[in-house]
Amino acid sequence: MDEVELRAALRTPEALDGAVENGICEQLSRFYEFRCNEFLDGTQPEDETENTHQQTAWKWSSSFTTTSLALRNVCSKADNCCFMQKRGTFEYLKAVLKRLAMLSPSRIGEDESKGVELTKLANYSIQTIANIAACGVETISQPLVDSFIQDMVAIATKHQNRAMLGASIAALYNSVVSRGGGGGGGGGADTMIHSRLSVLCCNRPLWCQLLLALVSEVGATNTLVMGFSFISLYIISKTRTGAA
Repeated sequence: MDEVELRAALRTPEALDGAVENGICEQLSRFYEFRCNEFLDGTQPEDETENTHQQTAWKWSSSFTTTSLALRNVCSKADNCCFMQKRGTFEYLKAVLKRLAMLSPSRIGEDESKGVELTKLANYSIQTIANIAACGVETISQPLVDSFIQDMVAIATKHQNRAMLGASIAALYNSVVSRGGGGGGGGGADTMIHSRLSVLCCNRPLWCQLLLALVSEVGATNTLVMGFSFISLYIISKTRTGAA
């Protein structure tokens, strides 16, 4: 089964539910790790002393886009997220996000299709984090969201892409709401959510960056409403510590 066939096999909810048992998660993790290494090798930063006009264009396999889409879909289920975490696949995802935050679309060369691929790859990678957060496995989602939300917003701003920014905001939102989902409700869930909000609200660089992104070209009306509604949720839900 190649990457295209793997993606096709994940189109139904039943296939996603059984992805661990039927070996699809294992196959996908191998494909992703291999393509990730190709991507990282093909987008290595070059010596800053070199003439920028002589720098080679970045190269990577177009199959990585398909594999990243399949990973996004698989990570819509908590069991699959747990498998990928144990397999170490999310460490590769971290490396991809870090590299995407460094890349400039001006270095893709004359091949315009690479620009489209780069946008898709960034979009799928950010959406994967949002899906992981939505699954509510807080031991996995919280470190990922906290570590990479600023990179995610930076990528969305660089590409001037409202879908990426929306997925970044969704990852933040899900990392708060989904934490309480597995807490059995009641005061315990409320305490967990309040604690999470307090941590995120104290992250001034994140909110400054998010605000700048929202008022840039990325910030269409719907995205602005979504973003400021989420910020309002933070302000209303936290105690008046003066930290936000």
